[in-house]
Amino acid sequence: MDNPVDIETVINGDIHEHNTVPVAHPINNEENKDEIIPDTATCRICRGESTPDNPLFHPCRCKGSIKYLHEPCLLEWINARHIDINKPGTSVECDICHYPFQFKTTYDDDMPEKIPLSLVIVNFFYDMLSGLHFLATSLAFVILIGFGFPLMWNFFGKFYTFIMDGKMPYERNLTKSMIFGYEENVPDDYTYTAAFTALLYNHIFSTWQIVFTVILHLAIYFQYDMIVREDIFNKMIFHKIGPNLSIDALKARLRERFPMIDNETLEHVARIVSQREIRENEMRNLQNVEDEDANIIPDEQIEHLEENIDDESDADFVPSENETQSDSDLSIDDTVINEDEQMRQEVERGVEADNFQLEHPIDDMVNLQAQRQFDDILDRHRNLRAQNIPAAQPENLEAAEGIPDRPVLPQDDPVINPFANADFGVPDNENEEGRQLGPLWINLQIKLSNIFIYYGLCVVFVFLYLLIAYALPTSVGSILMRLYYVIFLLAYSSVWYSIHYCKLNQGYEALLKNIPGLAYGIDFISETLVQPLLNFVSAYYSATSKNSTYVRAIPSAVTFLTAITIICVSSDVLGKGYSRYHSMNDKNRRFAFQLLFALKCTFKVFIIFFIELAGFPILAGAMLDFSLIAPILGNTGDLLFFPSISYFNFQTFCVYWLVGTLYMYWFAQYIGMIRKDIIRPGVLFFIRSPDDPNTKILHDSLIHPMGAQLSRLFLSMFIYAVFIILGFGFHTRVLFPIILKSQILETPEGFLNGYVFNLATLLIIFYFSKRIIEANPNVNVLVKNYWAKIFEVSSRKLRLSSFILGTDYASERGHIIYRNIFYKLFSSRKAQWSNPDLYSSPKTHSEAMKLFKEDQSIHAYFVPDGLLMRVPSSDIVSRNYVQTMFVPVTKSDKLLKPLDLKRLKERNLKNAGEFGYLDQQNTDFDEYFICYVPPNFTARYTCLMILMWFFASVLIISTAISAQYIFNTLTVVFVLLPLKLFGFYSSYLSLMKIVLVCYRQINVQYVCLGAVIMSFMLDYYKKHHLSKLFFERMNAEEIPNEMQENQENEQENVVGQDIGVRPELEELVLNNFISKFVIGPVLVCVYGVIDYMVFGFVGNLVLRICIAYVIFLVTGKPMDVARTHHDIDSKLYFCVNSLFLRSIIVRCIKIVSGIRRNRNRRFITACKEQWLNIIKPYFTFVLRCYVIFFSIVLLTTVLDYTMDTVKYSSFMDALKFISIGRLRYENANVPWTFAEHLTFILVIAFVSSYMLSELYASVNKRFLVFTQNVKDEVYAKGRSLENYGADTAQENA
Repeated sequence: MDNPVDIETVINGDIHEHNTVPVAHPINNEENKDEIIPDTATCRICRGESTPDNPLFHPCRCKGSIKYLHEPCLLEWINARHIDINKPGTSVECDICHYPFQFKTTYDDDMPEKIPLSLVIVNFFYDMLSGLHFLATSLAFVILIGFGFPLMWNFFGKFYTFIMDGKMPYERNLTKSMIFGYEENVPDDYTYTAAFTALLYNHIFSTWQIVFTVILHLAIYFQYDMIVREDIFNKMIFHKIGPNLSIDALKARLRERFPMIDNETLEHVARIVSQREIRENEMRNLQNVEDEDANIIPDEQIEHLEENIDDESDADFVPSENETQSDSDLSIDDTVINEDEQMRQEVERGVEADNFQLEHPIDDMVNLQAQRQFDDILDRHRNLRAQNIPAAQPENLEAAEGIPDRPVLPQDDPVINPFANADFGVPDNENEEGRQLGPLWINLQIKLSNIFIYYGLCVVFVFLYLLIAYALPTSVGSILMRLYYVIFLLAYSSVWYSIHYCKLNQGYEALLKNIPGLAYGIDFISETLVQPLLNFVSAYYSATSKNSTYVRAIPSAVTFLTAITIICVSSDVLGKGYSRYHSMNDKNRRFAFQLLFALKCTFKVFIIFFIELAGFPILAGAMLDFSLIAPILGNTGDLLFFPSISYFNFQTFCVYWLVGTLYMYWFAQYIGMIRKDIIRPGVLFFIRSPDDPNTKILHDSLIHPMGAQLSRLFLSMFIYAVFIILGFGFHTRVLFPIILKSQILETPEGFLNGYVFNLATLLIIFYFSKRIIEANPNVNVLVKNYWAKIFEVSSRKLRLSSFILGTDYASERGHIIYRNIFYKLFSSRKAQWSNPDLYSSPKTHSEAMKLFKEDQSIHAYFVPDGLLMRVPSSDIVSRNYVQTMFVPVTKSDKLLKPLDLKRLKERNLKNAGEFGYLDQQNTDFDEYFICYVPPNFTARYTCLMILMWFFASVLIISTAISAQYIFNTLTVVFVLLPLKLFGFYSSYLSLMKIVLVCYRQINVQYVCLGAVIMSFMLDYYKKHHLSKLFFERMNAEEIPNEMQENQENEQENVVGQDIGVRPELEELVLNNFISKFVIGPVLVCVYGVIDYMVFGFVGNLVLRICIAYVIFLVTGKPMDVARTHHDIDSKLYFCVNSLFLRSIIVRCIKIVSGIRRNRNRRFITACKEQWLNIIKPYFTFVLRCYVIFFSIVLLTTVLDYTMDTVKYSSFMDALKFISIGRLRYENANVPWTFAEHLTFILVIAFVSSYMLSELYASVNKRFLVFTQNVKDEVYAKGRSLENYGADTAQENA
């Protein structure tokens, strides 16, 4: 109801008037006249400088070039945001620093010093009524819209379901049926608690449904909007149905471009242009038919390629310099590219032919000049017609048969094509002015009277929407399912009789007998795929799963799939027979085709995007649950973990999406690291790079065939499945539990007992550990060096250094042949040293065998093998260019065999689809690299992937186990030993059991904390250069060869690089999303609880003592303090309790508001500011109250104890009796003393004085607020801007 305002704020004039327009007034800026504004300072809105009439201000905390503002510019910006700054309590925050702009209210000169009391009283009642109205409006909105709308959605859904079923689940009990639905085992005399629980479940379930429905509709709508706005979509329309050459369309475009043309000439020119375009399209169509029989590849192209083939053998395989080769000498399929380029340019010319939008002012001049030239031609044309001279028009235009001749214009006149900038592919859903309609702005006013109207509209909307989207599709789907079932039975019977007639069943039985495992595979598919699907469908017909949402959705899904199929087929039927050379000119047919084709593309793109953005992460999350999470966190034998702890299936899908997205993010980070710092560019060309200019997701989804898109997605999904299931599942499902018989990767049994708390703490610890470890540059460098070493060693062993790392080693160009098996196994190094020219003088196998016989001192020879190959040298090469790679070449970069251009063209045409020629790829990064490829390359590359998996497993498992053991050991040293030394044996024993279990089984919390400790240990190791304690220096003489020396120098350079500085721990832990939006609210709630315990509970107890004493004085009957709230009126007690709770809630709201205002600043800084401004002064006041209260009790107790020493055995006994036992029933017969009466009288006086002071301060504050509101409403002229810190400067002065 009320908005607390500080008295200083009221006095300084920061309360604003109602419903007035902000007016800029000149400011008397005397207090800031000494401030110096730099000459280079400009307004951050208009970029203007400061002038005497329009000075610059700095009304917020912004610094630098964005510090200053003009007052008119700021007021205009505020008006654009529909904010009334003159409204009381209104403040405008800076969108950069989020600090309120400083405004000062100016008043009339004739404003009286004292505001009339009547106006203040009227304002008080008006404010009170406004607060009550706002409270009622808020409650009505929350109850009707927040709770009523989801419940109404649920009730109408059940209502339609009951109608379609023909009966209710509980006969003659509509209320019970609406509340519980098809829930079983509901008693007839159900309680209100059960009904409320069922309604809450319905509300949550319906809210999930509404959210999912809204997301689905928004996704489809925005995808449709993006598709129709995409340039490639217009080209696809042009490809399917050609340009719009109807007379009316041409006349409309001519009229728009040449508005001064008369109707007769307009009709004449439109017919000429229409006939000309139609004739040219028919001629192009005939030309394309003739070209189909032409040769696909010219003989000159093949001869030119054959000249590049070098048949000479290259025995030593010593390559040229490993420099990146340009594609200038590369023989590629120029014919395919040229044909696609010609077709693409032709479509672009047609699509751009109707584009009348002028993107630059100079286009106006060009358009005007063209119009004048066209008008001159028309004038001469009219003169020729007036003089009866034959004009440039076709003869017998209407009666022309076949292909008419091209219209001829005078040769001395320049030919101006009025459709040079036209766009025949623009959708027909634009308005007459060529501009698309803007979005509809709905101005909803939240008023108490409107809430019920909005709720009624929501009820009508839900009724109609569920009727259209659920009831009708379900009814139609039931009919369609029966129809499809009959068709399926007929087809099945036909196939079955055909099999028996052709006796194919005997061959099938023979296959089952002769092929081992075939029967098992068929049974497995039948049991895991076919039978569950049949059971799912039969559950709908048998009505055994009426409570299942998925079963209820089967008929609707059948209806929607049928409708989508009809839309896709209808677009193909309407466009059949039309092309870019045979235009569709009927307006209605064209509009219908564009609409259906847009919907078809929308469904296609939606399916692709849904699989890639939702299906991919959800499937990855489910596989991670099966392979990693369930074996570690779940019970033994559980396949999945999250479905067992989720209340709704939607929650499971959301969790899977989050887990899968996080895994894909980390996988992308790993790929980016090895792509950037370890392997050579071009190795991972098949993985999409974020820097790839050819990555156009919507563009590719539209033009490429659906089959190609789905095959790409399923291939990526298969790769992810292999990485997840084999990478994690092998260890958690096979290696440790079955082979090693170890429980190290299983959590203790007690984890699931308190899984809510354990999962919450696990997520919080995991999040902060992730932030701390990822921000540590030493960890990043260590991981990078680890993988660099792994790739280097593995590539050297597999002879893949040239292909993977781009580094050429002579020893990898072949293999070494030894004299016998002894030298190969036991003395290989000595055998290599016996041949000083081992790598510089390679031999063939026969030559080596011969030399072994001739020279007995040499025991090894190097025999080269493998070949040189062209491979991409960039990760962002185009798709067409990749098809010409991976071909063998010689040292001089000559092809060893020609490219099969015909096969390449056929494959391109097959994969590109109908619109493949519209795909214009960027070829600026098309380069290749000549590398050495050893024999058995596929097997070696597979071994490299297996090694990467092995070393990744070693890294992850060893790090996890080491982290847990380190944390356990530190727990023993710093926690268990002190507990045992100080005698806390019970705590020691209970904690010792946990530590011993964690040495045998994994604890994810301990792993995260141990990983953080290991990162700090690594920082300490790097900071103090501890490596010199573990590694001795090596002399230069001990280095075996120059190559090792170069490698060590490279490693020293890597170590000496600047690896960055990790942010402070406080910044990582506190300044993040979790701290601000999760831990922050939790801390505020904890503060509220502490506040109530410190002040509310004790204050409530003191207040009850005062009430009990007053009642005792009035009635003479004692009252137990513990039962005061039972003996006095409950309403009075509720009001007394509300006083404390209200003050606590107001303080919590102030704290949250203060943190929100400083959300752009560090979280710890905002918390410190709230501590200094609100919490610390309040606790200081509470401490003073405690000191006064206990001082009164102590002084009166001392007085009572000294006056009557016989009554009390000790001073503590007297203190306990007066403070706690005096007002108890069992002490009612004990006579009262003066000191005891004085104690309660002083306490009552202290409490009364405090409450009266608080009441006076509150009334005074409200009075000042109401007075200020009256001043702002009656006497205020407006508000003007002032500099930040002006009030502070005045106060300090």
